[in-house]
Amino acid sequence: MLQPEQRHPLPSYRDYISNSSVRAYQSAYFSSRCPQDADTATAQVVEVNLGAGGDRLGGACDRYHDDDLYLSDSYGGFCDGPLKAKTSYRLSVRAFTKLFDENHREFPQPLFTDTYLSTPLRTLSEPLGGVVEGLSAGMFLIGMMVAVVSLLVYRQRLRKVAVQENPVVRMSMWKEVPAAGLYLGVRSNRRVTSPIKACHFETHLTKLQADSNYLLSEEFEDLKDVGRNQTMDVARVPENRGKNRYNNILPYDSTRVKMAYLEDDPCSDYINASYVPGNNYRREYIATQGPLPGTKDDFWRMVWEHGVYNVVMVTQCVEKGRVKCDQYWPPDREPLYYGDLVIQMLSESVLPEWTIREFKITSESGCSYPRVLRHFHYTVWPDHGVPESTQSLIQFVRTVRDYVDRSPSTGATVVHCSAGVGRTGTFIALDRVLQQMDSKGTIDLYGCVFDLRLHRQHMVQTECQYSFLHQCVRDVLRARKHRSEQENPLYPIYENFNPEYCRDFIYTGIKKFY
Repeated sequence: MLQPEQRHPLPSYRDYISNSSVRAYQSAYFSSRCPQDADTATAQVVEVNLGAGGDRLGGACDRYHDDDLYLSDSYGGFCDGPLKAKTSYRLSVRAFTKLFDENHREFPQPLFTDTYLSTPLRTLSEPLGGVVEGLSAGMFLIGMMVAVVSLLVYRQRLRKVAVQENPVVRMSMWKEVPAAGLYLGVRSNRRVTSPIKACHFETHLTKLQADSNYLLSEEFEDLKDVGRNQTMDVARVPENRGKNRYNNILPYDSTRVKMAYLEDDPCSDYINASYVPGNNYRREYIATQGPLPGTKDDFWRMVWEHGVYNVVMVTQCVEKGRVKCDQYWPPDREPLYYGDLVIQMLSESVLPEWTIREFKITSESGCSYPRVLRHFHYTVWPDHGVPESTQSLIQFVRTVRDYVDRSPSTGATVVHCSAGVGRTGTFIALDRVLQQMDSKGTIDLYGCVFDLRLHRQHMVQTECQYSFLHQCVRDVLRARKHRSEQENPLYPIYENFNPEYCRDFIYTGIKKFY
């Protein structure tokens, strides 16, 4: 159960619309209708229509002007604007013990408590208006149905073709659309893939690994140019070139992380970092490079502005005598300044294969409450290579996911190595695939890496990393099958009796930690 960030006030609706990093906002305040006498208190229902511009929530946002007297009342700068179409929202009610004094002035630090956030509520798509729009929508739906039927027929024919060299087509629609328009991912050599049932995965992997990984190598080669047609103009601006650790690893303009501008610096919004979608949110991860000496302040500013509570580091600062990442955190308990932010280490737990640190981040401006951030540092992953064992990385990914799911916010998880593509992409891909396997019982590694590369180039950089992902999934499934056989000795009988039952047994104890 989660609650909103414990600070007052939260951003307004205007902040939410104008700043993509704002993930939560409040509408306004309204007086309680609860009786003052506790003995006569009865249950009452108060109806509030969020997103409808009601006066109870501060009125419609288009009513506001700088010279509007309405701004000077008890609502302050809050208003209630329309909700975005096809977007999931979670609601919470904040109750104040006492918010205003006798002169209707707000207390600087009022006491309050929040209800737990509701389950996600998804808004509908915007309605079409007019006869022309209706006809257009109808024609579009008919066209889409014809296209889908044609594609299904085409894919069915492809399965019957025995010759491996014939070109096939993959069409995919992704969560985030680049600025240049909808990316369909159509290439003459794009293979057709679909999620694989967990109980069929090992057979699928055996085919990929036959003849010295021939099909797996082909599959990885098909991913080479995915997303590479997108622009990277901002990263190449002369003022930003020095902020890139490697001049050939740059963020796409359409998915780059933008920060707030600093005074007199038109390029201060840039950092070599990219938004990457996950299974739960469109911007669930931020993939970035290891900070440079001159970008440590920018790194912490990005963490602060985007409400980050978890940072994953999958590189050493120095590897084989070469600096891969500048140390961007205090070496001891003494707080250090990074720009306008103060970072203080609260704890450090050093384990054989990773270290977990906790930091307190405080803004010098004093306009927000301090934030506690967890830093997960995986220390046994060589550059361009893979860890010695799959179990080590699987346990690390599971550990991070457990903490992220219990974080007090839905802010993005920052993941970085040195360049922010190879080990970073492998970590994110494994986290996404394990979640997919838990929730749906299917695996689509090719589709996952395809999606990652639409948002940042070279994600999962080497073939050995791509192969290692498959080995991780295989070993998770083997461990679950072994555990299931021990817990249910009838498992082999039912598995041989009907393959459709195998998923039920493989996922016995699915929530147990591997």
